[in-house]
Amino acid sequence: MQDQPSRTAMGSAVLRADHVHEDAPPWVLEDSLSEQLLDRRSRDEVRAEIARWALFDAAALKERYFPHRRDLRLPDSTLLCVAQV
Repeated sequence: MQDQPSRTAMGSAVLRADHVHEDAPPWVLEDSLSEQLLDRRSRDEVRAEIARWALFDAAALKERYFPHRRDLRLPDSTLLCVAQV
């Protein structure tokens, strides 16, 4: 068993806290506790890791890599999950 939360859990906590601080209401989930779950060093490490991620437009990637797949229907505004660069 780990003595620390998973990186996924820490990333989720940081993103939920940032969402409440940076985005105007209404929020899907008003998480006022997640920020308190991590110490400052852990939050800074997670934010540094998130800053290295890149978002990809799913429709553009589909068109480039799977142009023959007409069954993959994605709206232009869909963002594919993040990937480290």
